[in-house]
Amino acid sequence: MNKKIIKKILAGLLLATLIVVIVYATFITTKVVSGVSVMVDTPEHMMQLQIMDASGGKIKNITATIKKQTGDDLLVQVIGKDKFEGQELLRSMIILHEKDDTTAKLLARKLGIDFSQIIYKPITQNVKQTTATLVVALDFDTLVSLVNYKKEN
Repeated sequence: MNKKIIKKILAGLLLATLIVVIVYATFITTKVVSGVSVMVDTPEHMMQLQIMDASGGKIKNITATIKKQTGDDLLVQVIGKDKFEGQELLRSMIILHEKDDTTAKLLARKLGIDFSQIIYKPITQNVKQTTATLVVALDFDTLVSLVNYKKEN
């Protein structure tokens, strides 16, 4: 056979293979994405939260309560939970580790914590990128109950 004919046949096979690959990739991509929203709704605010239990273990399901209370506009990622060293505390507080207090105030509002209980204290080596520490005290369940009562009425 002539070299020109062989080159044309090879070029045609290469083009046909390329078209098959493109059609297959399009089919797979469409199949994977079908039925699922391509745009993911992300919350407006996000925070990395360390929890310190200053209730002496009297408050149960702290992480679940926080996630339930925060809703869709605040994503809270609990990065750790420890016991507060020392005595039990009466009032819950938020210790903020970054200058922007927007997320801390939003969390405080959703948990019923007064803004005066937000304290700014930066961390020198913030390896975990902690936004804030929530100190859960004996008043925590009452605060959350009051917030939920106000929502219902």
